[in-house]
Amino acid sequence: MKRIKIDNNEYFLQSYIPDGINLFVFLFVLALIVIFIILITLVRRRTPCKWKKSKGTLLSGRSPWICQTCKLEAYSNDRKPPKMCKRHLKPKVL
Repeated sequence: MKRIKIDNNEYFLQSYIPDGINLFVFLFVLALIVIFIILITLVRRRTPCKWKKSKGTLLSGRSPWICQTCKLEAYSNDRKPPKMCKRHLKPKVL
């Protein structure tokens, strides 16, 4: 039971759920959300690229490819899909 004082009057509130359980449920749900986000990012990182030939034009004799996993565009000199994933490359500042 909780005691609450309002205008010098004391009231008692009876709760059927202990105070610690509300905090526990909140922390549990928060932990599940964080674990879910971490798992999604790990699965995306480990998923290999699936290259599909783009319908774009050749660029200096290179054939364009689009990764179906990370949606990036890359080019290949030998008309075969790129061997390395390009998602970790950062754009260079000119």
